[in-house]
Amino acid sequence: MRLATAADEILPLRDPRVQQNEAYLAVIVLARVIVRLGTLADIHTGTIEGLFASDLAYLQRLYEQLNSGDDVDGPVLSAGASSASGNSLRRMNALGEA
Repeated sequence: MRLATAADEILPLRDPRVQQNEAYLAVIVLARVIVRLGTLADIHTGTIEGLFASDLAYLQRLYEQLNSGDDVDGPVLSAGASSASGNSLRRMNALGEA
């Protein structure tokens, strides 16, 4: 997973799938920033849609850790670390909750 750019978070807002269901924003953003997932090199929204809910939640937390902007000069984050920051992907997820 790479760091997200402003375009990674802004451009998906124009997608009709996001306009119909704001929770889909997380799917599109993750598909844009994940460069490889296991042996899969071609990551797209269908790949993200096919994940188990627990795997999607894990990737959302990882995204939050990498893109929170907290402790920029600190140590590299471990995959299991938790984040208390409220970045945009967390807000995206909350928008889709009933």
